Amino acid sequence: MLQKEIHPFEPYIPENATKLIIGTIPPPRFAEKKLSTNDVNFYYGSEDNNFWNILGEITKIDFKKENSIQEIEKRQNFLNDNGIGICDIILKTNRKNSNSALDIDLENIEHLNIIHEILIKYPKIDTLLYTSKFVKTQMTQLLKHTYSKEICHQSTEDKKKKSLIIDKKEYSVVILYSPSRNANRRVSTEERKEQYKKYFNL
Repeated sequence: MLQKEIHPFEPYIPENATKLIIGTIPPPRFAEKKLSTNDVNFYYGSEDNNFWNILGEITKIDFKKENSIQEIEKRQNFLNDNGIGICDIILKTNRKNSNSALDIDLENIEHLNIIHEILIKYPKIDTLLYTSKFVKTQMTQLLKHTYSKEICHQSTEDKKKKSLIIDKKEYSVVILYSPSRNANRRVSTEERKEQYKKYFNL
């Protein structure tokens, strides 16, 4: 079996974070440190990912797609200013296709198992923002196999309201429209912008 690909970034959590974005893992070239000139060496920094483009259109911040320290710091400053943390749920994985960045091609997944610790360390966090339904599936697996029902369980009080209860604290759960160019083609840029405005309080 091929050696597992290791996630290249540490969680980025500002002290004032009230929201935590949870994704999967960057494209293979980020772990291999073979970025293109249009990639940004940070979360959702792939030239094919529109996450920062959407936020830039909403906030009028010029998030450029270029491999520079300045663009990394610009993204980090935005997260700091808006109380938003980011971590991905996948720590290590193999890919069915080594050139694929699709979540469906991930296998032999090892999860980042410190999300519970992150939530304890940053108690202001009250909202979890998943970047896809795939993340929701992976979170369910992680929490089911890592923590007892007393520590973590799905809230069933209101079926229309997605939430998790961890250590007796309820977290709102939102599944974002994927920012990938290849996902949710039926979802317009305007729909994505409206969703981001709402859940990022922009």
